[in-house]
Amino acid sequence: MKLDKPFAPSCQRNGPHILAAMKNRAPVCGSLLEIGSGTGQHAVMFARTLPGICWQPSDLPGTHAGMRSWIDEAALANLNQPLVLDVSNKHDWPAQQFDLIYSANTLHIMDKAEVAALFAHAPSVMRPGASMFIYGPFKENGQHNSEGNITFDATLRATDPARGIRDIQWLKQLAADANLHLAEEISMPGNNRLLVWQQLFSA
Repeated sequence: MKLDKPFAPSCQRNGPHILAAMKNRAPVCGSLLEIGSGTGQHAVMFARTLPGICWQPSDLPGTHAGMRSWIDEAALANLNQPLVLDVSNKHDWPAQQFDLIYSANTLHIMDKAEVAALFAHAPSVMRPGASMFIYGPFKENGQHNSEGNITFDATLRATDPARGIRDIQWLKQLAADANLHLAEEISMPGNNRLLVWQQLFSA
């Protein structure tokens, strides 16, 4: 029996805006690891528009069947089948290194230990000069940037106290420990942001 493709309306809304920002900042050719690919909608949309980027989706096993339905239908030469990746398990991280890392709407779903693990392990899969793009809602210095995000944060925490919108200042601390820095902060529709992290190079 054919599996119905999962569909997240938010992916259709935010995908074109994220893609527009990434197109101006991504290399023409390279490899990309997506963390938390979910339905696979972004993977298909972005790989189709960026044919020079070899896109590697990843997520927990429960998402893979639905994601494959998108990937198989698209049949794009530059879009791979998903990897199993639990960010907390260092053995799940691929041996390959990538020119880009991308993750959308994941940090507020992960618990704090998982967010910390993502930043701790990400440099191991980043080539020199690689960038990490992380999209979603964020706080700064403990303050939300909209009433909508206050409500969303409360809803997340009511569902699971380990979830919640993350503070950029805390992420900067995690990044510094991983020899990363926030190179660019891009405002996006819906009171979201695209954070661009890059490696710090020692003299």
